[in-house]
Amino acid sequence: MAQITLNRDDARKILDNPDASSDARVIAGLTIAFFEANDHAADIAPETRAITLKLAHLCVSAIYQGAE
Repeated sequence: MAQITLNRDDARKILDNPDASSDARVIAGLTIAFFEANDHAADIAPETRAITLKLAHLCVSAIYQGAE
């Protein structure tokens, strides 16, 4: 696998590009989610934490199901 650099601005550019590959779009989406969660972790309400964890698990599940 190629080395990647996680960068919020580059990730947004990928998501804004309708021609971006599905691989790039998934990585870009998860990159932005990571940065947002990291930036606001101390302020997230318990209900939001539960929703966020559920979404994270759903992402992982979808990726694994797609690999089968």
